[in-house]
Amino acid sequence: MKDFLSLEQRKDLRRMHKKERSRRNADRIKAILLLDSGWTHEQVAEVLLLDDQTIRNYEATYLSKGIEDLLSDNYTGCVAKLIPDQEEQLKERLRTHLYRTAKEIGEYVRETFRVSYTPEGMVHTLHRLGFIYKKTTPVPGKANPQAQQEFLAQYQHLKETKAHSDKTSLSMAFVLTTTLCLLTHG
Repeated sequence: MKDFLSLEQRKDLRRMHKKERSRRNADRIKAILLLDSGWTHEQVAEVLLLDDQTIRNYEATYLSKGIEDLLSDNYTGCVAKLIPDQEEQLKERLRTHLYRTAKEIGEYVRETFRVSYTPEGMVHTLHRLGFIYKKTTPVPGKANPQAQQEFLAQYQHLKETKAHSDKTSLSMAFVLTTTLCLLTHG
């Protein structure tokens, strides 16, 4: 469609295009100006790296509703999966319990409210609810030398009194016990 804009409309659109900061809106204005210059929908789509049906939609919106509707962003996002009461329960739970990952929180939500979230979706929900992630700082426990000596004495006694086949499981228990003492974070 060629020459559907008046000279004044063309000037207004060019002025708007120069002032427009949003690339998305600038491309929409450009599409209308190029269509008015005689370009086809396919040519405009190729230049703007868009689908030709998108260009047709821009043109239809502009012609039927005007520039305001063409440039309006009516995106509202998705509806929250949890109802406000459930969100309050989740907030209270997060204030009283520590979780290391969004995945753990998502598992709690799934078990409690029967609502599934991906870890990324849970992160977005937590941000919307005003929570932020802070990496945990490992703090070494205070060793009790007397308790360590008692444990070693008990371990030695068990090692000496158990049969050879049980020594493997005792060694695994000792390795597991000492490995669990290493500092780590999620």
